[in-house]
Amino acid sequence: MKSLNQTKWSFLSRCFELNDRGLSITENTERAHVTSFLTFEEIGDKIIESRYKGTLWLASITLSSIKLFFSVLGVLAGSSKVDVYFLFFAGVMAVSILAYLFFRRKESYLAITGGSSNVLFFLDDPKETEVKQFVNELLLKRKEFFRLKYGTIDKSIPVEEQLRTFKWLQSIDVISNEEFENLKNELAKPSFTIHPIGKIDPSNDLAS
Repeated sequence: MKSLNQTKWSFLSRCFELNDRGLSITENTERAHVTSFLTFEEIGDKIIESRYKGTLWLASITLSSIKLFFSVLGVLAGSSKVDVYFLFFAGVMAVSILAYLFFRRKESYLAITGGSSNVLFFLDDPKETEVKQFVNELLLKRKEFFRLKYGTIDKSIPVEEQLRTFKWLQSIDVISNEEFENLKNELAKPSFTIHPIGKIDPSNDLAS
């Protein structure tokens, strides 16, 4: 899954596209067309989900509005005009609030944080499973990028510097503890050769 298209309302659409260097984001609104690019080094690996939780509040207002409506009908035949006008006004306000809450978009989001730039997705568009699949592929590509760029022993680079780099890769879970020990042992040999680490298992689901 190399791309993900998301549309919200009639005036906002986003297109996310993956390549070997990072993530391209194109956003279209009624007034602007903006394209940006984030390298994998700018993208973090922390996932945060935010889900809309207004169901109980909406149900409570619905029941209150129904009760108020019948109360208005009950006093129309004998109460003072002040009571009728007050109840009618209160009913209109309650129904207005209910309509706003009902028609308002109830959005859920998924954000990738932890880097210099955050990436925000609509969690339910087109489907939550598709969004998570795309995010998982993005994080796998990010790991692969770091492994290929920084996870290879190079005899032209001082041993101490490479050891620090491999320790950093281990700390951000790009390489395993076993891979770190293997690389460290290779560095400790009197004469080491270039030794690229293997590719990661694409079946490892990072976004679930």
